[in-house]
Amino acid sequence: DISEPAAAGERRRMQSNRESLVRFKFKSAKDYTNVTFLGDAISVAELKVRIFDIHKLKFGENFDLEIKDEVSGKVFTSESEYVDKNVSVEVRRVPGLVAGGILAQQAMARRNERYAEPAPAPAAQA
Repeated sequence: DISEPAAAGERRRMQSNRESLVRFKFKSAKDYTNVTFLGDAISVAELKVRIFDIHKLKFGENFDLEIKDEVSGKVFTSESEYVDKNVSVEVRRVPGLVAGGILAQQAMARRNERYAEPAPAPAAQA
């Protein structure tokens, strides 16, 4: 069962197959960087992953990213929220990882990859 706000966000995100963008900059930066995506909005979780990829940040460094709409001043507190296309956001590093957040999940996946047992070799058939 999908909650009404989540369903509305999913519909809004899927309404357009055209390429859209969100502009972001770190609080201390002068210039903006564009994140392109398909649809009318991008989830905060996906935006964080894209920012990590663009800036080659390392997951699991015990910080999270705070995303704030520069016009309205709204801080996106949930990773399931959506940022509309053509919005400029300010990004700040904040200490700690949000429990269950996308960055915490990425860090956990990397740790699990490191400690995973290799798959057994297939048995030779005679």
